[in-house]
Amino acid sequence: MSRRPFRVLLIRPAQGEDDLPELDGLEIIRFKGIRLDPHIDTDELQDALTEGADYLVFTSATALPLLIQLLRKTDMWGRFLNVVDRSKVAAIGPKTRNALIQHDIKVDIVPKDYCSKGLAEALIDVMADNKRILTFRSLEASDELASMLRVRGAEVREIRFYMVKPTKELEDAARKVSSKSIEAVAFTSSSAVHLLDDELRKRGSSLADASSERIHIFSIGPSTSRALGRLGVRGVIEAQPHTVTSLMEIVWSHRGELRG
Repeated sequence: MSRRPFRVLLIRPAQGEDDLPELDGLEIIRFKGIRLDPHIDTDELQDALTEGADYLVFTSATALPLLIQLLRKTDMWGRFLNVVDRSKVAAIGPKTRNALIQHDIKVDIVPKDYCSKGLAEALIDVMADNKRILTFRSLEASDELASMLRVRGAEVREIRFYMVKPTKELEDAARKVSSKSIEAVAFTSSSAVHLLDDELRKRGSSLADASSERIHIFSIGPSTSRALGRLGVRGVIEAQPHTVTSLMEIVWSHRGELRG
């Protein structure tokens, strides 16, 4: 009799698709449990583009189409491209780099470590003092990137142009966790961590409870791991490098020892 697959729940944005690996013995149960909603001060964006920057920094491939849509809708796409032409462009990882290239935006910097700290270190390695840096982020994103750059003398301006909100599918994901019909949950953002924990708390539970009840928790990177730690989740296993593919591969590689 064949053994059933190791089941991992993965929460992803409603926007965009993932090219997930097919791994023998691993069942990926994906819920589009979060969505990216526009949230932008157009006057601030216009002012930032008028001021320009030495470096433009992008941290989400999934959010890039939303940014471009906002720029086109507000008639700022041409102005944005002018800033791109005069700036160096940094992407947090290969997926974001490829998304930018698809829009004919040349990428100059991709860190070796695909996380905020790695991105900050890559920028610090190449920039001179007093450089102007313009970042495009979510409302919920941590201040780690900007703080590291400011300490090194950079003038950082953050355009926080979207919020992360739950979808109806997040309720289904929470029910799946509560029913203990999975072996693991894999997180690709701190926003997904907080939103799923909120949904579980409505049911009288939490991610910390789930992790103490033999549901194993995996994280894509340091900021997501820290969010889990602050909620009392212990024993988090972190992917390296910090990509969705690596996240699924590390779940697969641990499935035997964690099945119990």
